[in-house]
Amino acid sequence: MVYFTAVVDETGKVSTYSDVYGLDRKLATALFGNATGFPQPPPDTSKQPQGGGASASNPANSRTASGNGIAGSLGGFFED
Repeated sequence: MVYFTAVVDETGKVSTYSDVYGLDRKLATALFGNATGFPQPPPDTSKQPQGGGASASNPANSRTASGNGIAGSLGGFFED
């Protein structure tokens, strides 16, 4: 899996994308001491309300962003 917020195509054009995990801010803070100029990620609207959870009809709800995948594994690296 690859996660980029900026990509350069073969003609040299730079395309930027929203940093949904907020990793750019964490990396900027780790490298430069602050995250000035890096916007906050959008709020996570995929979280289930209390009492919610995965259902057999919607298995996608069984996965959450916290702790799973690359974003979860990088959390410890950035002391999150």
